[in-house]
Amino acid sequence: MTKKTKKARRTITLKYTFRNDILFKILFLKHPELLKHLVACILNIPMSELKDFRIINSEMPADILGSKFCRLDIAVVVNGVQINLEIQNWDESNFIERTHFNWGRLYTMPLNSGDDYALLKRTIVISFVNFKLFKRERFDSRYLALEAVDHEPLSNDFEIRYFELPKVPEIAEIDPNNDLQLWLALFKANTRAELDELKKKGGFIMETIIAYDQTLASREFQFLENLRLDTKRNETSALNHVRREVTQHWEGVVAQKDQLIADLMQQLATR
Repeated sequence: MTKKTKKARRTITLKYTFRNDILFKILFLKHPELLKHLVACILNIPMSELKDFRIINSEMPADILGSKFCRLDIAVVVNGVQINLEIQNWDESNFIERTHFNWGRLYTMPLNSGDDYALLKRTIVISFVNFKLFKRERFDSRYLALEAVDHEPLSNDFEIRYFELPKVPEIAEIDPNNDLQLWLALFKANTRAELDELKKKGGFIMETIIAYDQTLASREFQFLENLRLDTKRNETSALNHVRREVTQHWEGVVAQKDQLIADLMQQLATR
């Protein structure tokens, strides 16, 4: 690769980063061993200890893809613990409340009417956010249910983790032996040069970037991403149509009002 080519790659912004939720979900559905490695890093346990590992929402809801309520998260059960992973690119001002809701929904999902509460499982929601959510400098925030004074745990069932990607160190500053930081650097990456730099780390990072390129080229990803873009274009077109209709309506109302005022003024002037 020539110096000119290398320089060009440094400036190439990725059209689809690892933060694309469709790509995120397809990649990990197709490569569950990579997902297993990511979860093991977050839980800080060896992969060998993940005896029971199951993805419990492998569906890709094409019928609602692109709608406001479409969520492409990944839910897994690990050693009896329910874990939800999701990517969030934009701060919609209610994200913390949304994670509370997601936790509650996943926590109560196994429970049917009349079931014993003992069936409820420990539930962890993990969010990778591409914006600064808290004032602290640390990029990893972990919330538990604790007593306010002595911090005695109320229950082991509740846990929410936030990883703020903008706070993750630059690639050159990352500990090469810290697998979790390498994962987060991958999610944070915006350019092909950053992926090239990470790829040099080898191991699971190289495997994940190869899987990323394969996912980008897959018909499934291209179909679903185009479907979402078409849905958004249709929604935008419909919204613009409504705006034009409303504008024309009120322009007509204003014109009628102005004409009525002019008529009244003329009547008053001729008296």
